[in-house]
Amino acid sequence: METETKQIFSKIYQDLKEEMTNNNENTFLKEYTIPSINYNPDSENRENMYFASGIEMELYQMMKQFDYKVYFSSYKDKYFFSNSPKKAEAAMLLETEKETVKDVQEKQKLKRKFEEKINKEFRKFVDSLKQCDPEIIINNAYELVSKQEMIYKIIDKDYTTSELKALLKTKGILNECYDEWLKSDGNFNEVLEYAVDSRIDLILDDFKEKNKEKTRESR
Repeated sequence: METETKQIFSKIYQDLKEEMTNNNENTFLKEYTIPSINYNPDSENRENMYFASGIEMELYQMMKQFDYKVYFSSYKDKYFFSNSPKKAEAAMLLETEKETVKDVQEKQKLKRKFEEKINKEFRKFVDSLKQCDPEIIINNAYELVSKQEMIYKIIDKDYTTSELKALLKTKGILNECYDEWLKSDGNFNEVLEYAVDSRIDLILDDFKEKNKEKTRESR
C-alpha cells in the first residue's frame, strides 16, 4: 500500500505538471482517491497506509513544485486539484453533499436491518413459547413483557454506522440485554434502559477489542 500511495503521488505530480505546462489560462480540475488509515480502518493493508494528515503534508510539499499555483481540497480520501481554488473547493463541497446523502441512506438501511434482526429474535422467542405448556408460558411471562419493552429501548438508541454494522454481526442481543436486566433492580423503566445501554456498550467494546486483536495478529 505504501508503494501504491507513492505511485499515486507520482501520477498526480505528472498529471498536474502536464496540465500546468499545456494549459493556457484555462481552468482544470483533477480528482484522485488516496486511501488513508483514517477512512479505511478495516483494510488488511492498514499498517502501511498514511494518515490523512501525512497525505496532506506530502501534497503541500508537492504544491511547492508548482509555485503554489495549483490548489487542492479534500473530503475523506477524495482529493481535488485545480489551478482555481474556487473550483477545487466547489468540487469538494459537491462531494461532501453527495457523501452526506450516501451516508444517511446507508445508516437508514442498516437501521432497518437492525430493527428486523431484533424483531426476528423476539418473534423466535415468542414462537418457542407457543410450543410450550401453559405453565411454562406463565413462568416466562415476565421475560416476554421485559423483552417486548426492551425492543423499543434498543431500537430507539442513536447508533453510528459502524456501531450498527457491529451489532448486525452480534447474535442474541435481546437475550444479552435481558440477562443484564436480571442483574439489576430498581425502577422498571430506568433500570431497563440502563441494562440495555450497559449491555450494548459492552457488546460494542468487545467487538472493537476483537477487531484490534485481528489487526495485531495480521501484522
